[in-house]
Amino acid sequence: NDAVAIALAQSVERIHDLSVGGAEPELLSTFIFALEKFLIYFFVSLLIGAIWSMMISYLYTILNLNTVPWIEIGFFILTSYIPYILSEAVGCSGILSILICGLLMRNYAFFSLSPFGNVTIDFLTEC
Repeated sequence: NDAVAIALAQSVERIHDLSVGGAEPELLSTFIFALEKFLIYFFVSLLIGAIWSMMISYLYTILNLNTVPWIEIGFFILTSYIPYILSEAVGCSGILSILICGLLMRNYAFFSLSPFGNVTIDFLTEC
């Protein structure tokens, strides 16, 4: 939804720029432009979320953050938010990136947490 909105906004802006310049925008070229932008935003956002979550999941397997559970939980929450910031910085869909990151971190990084971290993250995400 977010990637569609970005692609549509750029398509409307392109139509407006062509209309102001005196050129008649073609429907097919505008549709192809919108589809191309959507696919680029979708896959770049997906890649940012997936790559980041895999990096963090690997980092959790090699780091021993179990000794201080509050640092472990804080690090988990903060690192989950970073794909949103990265995607928004490059002009892509932050919502899609954070969604993919959350899904993958739940399957991979979550099980590297301590038992206390598992229960706390479960409680925080269900609220």
